[in-house]
Amino acid sequence: MIGDLHVHGHCTIGDRLSYESDIAPDLAIPYCCTELKMGFTTLIGNIGQRKGVKYSPLADYHEGKKFLDRFSHKFPGFVLVPAIEVETSIGHMNILGIEQEPDPSMSFEELLEWIRDNNGLSVAVHPFDARGDGIGKNASKTDCIEVFNSINIDRISNLMAQMFAEKHNLTGIAVSDGHTYPDSIGLGTIKVHARPTVEGILESIRKREFEIASMRYLDQPKYIEWVWLRLKNSREDALSYVRNKPGLNALLPLARYLCDSFLEDPNKEIWKAIFGATLRYYKLRNGIRYMGYKAAHVI
Repeated sequence: MIGDLHVHGHCTIGDRLSYESDIAPDLAIPYCCTELKMGFTTLIGNIGQRKGVKYSPLADYHEGKKFLDRFSHKFPGFVLVPAIEVETSIGHMNILGIEQEPDPSMSFEELLEWIRDNNGLSVAVHPFDARGDGIGKNASKTDCIEVFNSINIDRISNLMAQMFAEKHNLTGIAVSDGHTYPDSIGLGTIKVHARPTVEGILESIRKREFEIASMRYLDQPKYIEWVWLRLKNSREDALSYVRNKPGLNALLPLARYLCDSFLEDPNKEIWKAIFGATLRYYKLRNGIRYMGYKAAHVI
């Protein structure tokens, strides 16, 4: 049974740009079943607010479950795994298999204990990503680690995760971290040897009775399309961030011009050049981090 354990539903809220994903359960589930021949997935959410409406981190999961219950005859045996991405005090982590919201006041260590007490699975997501959102070497404390994430297109991030997992004998999984329908779903998957239940899938991962089934990166045009989609739906968030950030507020007119220019035509050569330069910067920065980690014998 093949599945993708890191797909974001359309209720996911970003930190600076509130709009993150256009993946609705009634589209994602049929696509996973019919086009990708997958047996399970997540529709991850997080705690946040968009345009005055607070979303439950499990909103997409519950919406997906209702859809599956209604059309169970069309998708027999398909499993929707409850999942939440949380921003801990030291970085992002996913919680799999628990239909409850964690207390946001818990420390990282308390959260790990809560997950295990509730028979869930903790996942170090994009632990060495170029933006620094992951938990880094603290990934050794979680149940498993993403050794491949399809939007780590600098590639060094995944290399560092793979080497870290090998050195510390950690359970490594491949995921898509999908945010756009349908292109980003199923780029990173695993094949489990388990009965088609949430408990069976999680137990298979705990026992390492699975193998990585696919590892494909989100390509550059689709990545730019995702950035355009986020900015189109969160333009005011972006401008508000610049307006309220000390040292940046004087650049608000320029930011507004660049934002509107990108939204008008994201396929201009200038944007491709900027994307390429940004990617090279992240590769360089993460390459330096990689050498630092190696020197410190972390990987």
